[in-house]
Amino acid sequence: SVKKEVEILKKKYEDDLLAEINEDRECIGKESFDSMVHTEYVHDEETGEEVKKTSTKTITESTIDPESGCFHKGEKEKCFAYSHQTFCDKNSFVLAVTTVPGNVHDSVSFFDAYEELINGKYGYLIKNVSLDAGYMTPAICRAIVQNDQIPYMPYKRPMTKKGFFKKYEYVYDEEYDCYLCPNDKILMYTTTTRNGYRQYKSDPK
Repeated sequence: SVKKEVEILKKKYEDDLLAEINEDRECIGKESFDSMVHTEYVHDEETGEEVKKTSTKTITESTIDPESGCFHKGEKEKCFAYSHQTFCDKNSFVLAVTTVPGNVHDSVSFFDAYEELINGKYGYLIKNVSLDAGYMTPAICRAIVQNDQIPYMPYKRPMTKKGFFKKYEYVYDEEYDCYLCPNDKILMYTTTTRNGYRQYKSDPK
């Protein structure tokens, strides 16, 4: 194997998410973002111009099978492998399948397989989609709900640092778009971050 620097590819849902983030920000008079990634510029020695820096990451690539991906989970040894995304019906008949390099996370490769599923012969009949906890991301839930289907996934209570109020102890007030703290304080909506998180803050005074 060899170490290789590759460009970080844009996720399928990024354009939709960016549009929603900017809509939120415009409503409160905040500046829109051009992209999900903070843009950095570097000086090009050859041209003397400032050019956009490309976001990259270092991966381990097989010299025998470069299309595979370096897979490592739990106690399993690192190995070059492929992952299969498979959708089955309640009788275990396969309705859609895609294959990706082993280093692509399930929550990323889900979208191609799901697209194949809903565009397939039986896509219009699907009412419910059951997935394991690895697929529990806002983008995946949104994609399923937008297709008028119900996602079923295991529930995991949010983790909280010691000494802090637990997230489920806060109460959301939909009418005023604020959170009520267990300490009887109000957290008002302040902004939506580049990653799509809506921030609610109390008055520090």
